[in-house]
Amino acid sequence: AYHAILIDADAVIDGWVVTGGNAYGPETADKYGAGIRAEFGSSSTIRNCRVELNNAEYGGAGMTLSGGNTVSDCEIRMNTAGSYGGGIYLSGVSTIENTIVTGNQAGQYGGGIYTAYVDAIIKGCTINANQSNNDGGGIYVTGWAPTFENCVIADNIADDRGGGVGTRESDAVFI
Repeated sequence: AYHAILIDADAVIDGWVVTGGNAYGPETADKYGAGIRAEFGSSSTIRNCRVELNNAEYGGAGMTLSGGNTVSDCEIRMNTAGSYGGGIYLSGVSTIENTIVTGNQAGQYGGGIYTAYVDAIIKGCTINANQSNNDGGGIYVTGWAPTFENCVIADNIADDRGGGVGTRESDAVFI
């Protein structure tokens, strides 16, 4: 299996430690979401979890959220993606709240979080000590207008631009 947890329907994941996923499969979808991969059409709730030490060839080593998902009171840490979103890759409208995203790494963009053309809501989160080899050490936003509310974004590193936040063609809102 390329994902520690694969969600393709509605689900609740509460109190789990998700570790050791390796998304290095033959298909593109198998290269995202090593820890948790929530498919389009899913509507999951992920809470009180620790997602750590997962590796993905492309993105979302900790988790890739493509459906309408809610993540709360979790810690996403020490995950590594070859390209996008070491901790979290968002390609579906999701809400992330009261979650710590720390110590993650991406080979290109969004060491902590990468948002891809979604109007996600991220609130009350701490995004720190993440790193990317290009832009957006903490967060990289491409397209649309996700909202970041009452988040702490600190001590992130990008080798090129935007240690804390990098954006492209986006109207992201930071409150």
